[in-house]
Amino acid sequence: MCTEEQARSISEETTSLGKANGSVRQNVPDGFVSKLSGDLVWEGSSYATSEKYVRVLSAVEIEEVELAAKHFKNLALPYGLISPQTFPLGCQLATDLAGISDTLHTGRGFSVVRGLNSPKYTIEDNIIIYMGILSHITPVFGADPDKMALGHIRDATKDAILPGDDRKLAVSKYPNFLNFHTDVGVGDILSLYTYQMPSSGGSQRLASFWRIYNELVEHKPDVLATLCHGWPIEGKDPETLLPKDLDRPLVFCEKEKIIIQLSRQVLLGTTNLPRSAGLPPLNASQIEALAALDELCNKYSFVVEQKQGDILCVNNFGILHARDAWTDTPDHKRHILRILSKDPRHAWDKPALVADEWEKNLSYDPATLYIPLADFDPRGKTACAASDAHG
Repeated sequence: MCTEEQARSISEETTSLGKANGSVRQNVPDGFVSKLSGDLVWEGSSYATSEKYVRVLSAVEIEEVELAAKHFKNLALPYGLISPQTFPLGCQLATDLAGISDTLHTGRGFSVVRGLNSPKYTIEDNIIIYMGILSHITPVFGADPDKMALGHIRDATKDAILPGDDRKLAVSKYPNFLNFHTDVGVGDILSLYTYQMPSSGGSQRLASFWRIYNELVEHKPDVLATLCHGWPIEGKDPETLLPKDLDRPLVFCEKEKIIIQLSRQVLLGTTNLPRSAGLPPLNASQIEALAALDELCNKYSFVVEQKQGDILCVNNFGILHARDAWTDTPDHKRHILRILSKDPRHAWDKPALVADEWEKNLSYDPATLYIPLADFDPRGKTACAASDAHG
């Protein structure tokens, strides 16, 4: 793991080299690019209106979607086999959805599909429609080690607890504020389907890490150096299943693409789910780096306009997301369906250090994926904890 002293030494070295040579290039760790460009480098002020990122389905297209859902149900296949072939859409809509994948991988990195009336459908039909549309964007569904491919993000704190059940709820089951993060290690593209809206709150915020990266290179190379070296991320030993310090960076550079994978839960723990004993704490430089990252995320982020039935898709490697706390009422209970996925046509190369681990979660036989229609065991099987999903 990179110690505080090593991180400080690295940052001082890169900063001094930058001053000596008058070159921003020297402000980045070895192997990292000096500046990012392209549509993924954006500031939140550019998306004050939703017209720039929302694709609204027409009435005719919604009919196509409903017919495709009926077609899939008639096939009587496992939900994991939903695909463009088993969920056929008209040529124009299919082409437009495939184009969203281009936007996610080589454009601004996020998009919203709007127009579905989720209360009109059963939960099964909602899931089939969500997965069917998503399959035309990113056809490979990711899953956690238990092959759980779909998560239910909702407030489970008021659910009945069986006597003797001392299992804890994951952060995805609390209606609390969640700071900027990514969903770690399960898929390239994060998608969130707004099945039900809360009474208030629950807004999603997005921030381009590519924009933040450029700022760090120019003004805070010490923070960048810290992010790009080892952190005491809590994981599990694959053989013993005991807690293990993964000693892994939060930021990678692979073929000139910058990738961030950040979960505070595995770095800091939570009140409900503290870190395992014996793992090293964050050092002062790492704590300062997280604070600096938060500041820049807030500076460059924006609130995504959200309506019931929306499907939000986000590049899970280049964009961080946050969530406001929310309040439910009996008639308005926030319920988000979440899938992480991949489009092999446009997928970014993954860092060698983590490539096998991440790809394994995208390589299960789709017929064996588990798609729960209900959040029947929020403290266990449907906890979303293994995939670090925060929605």
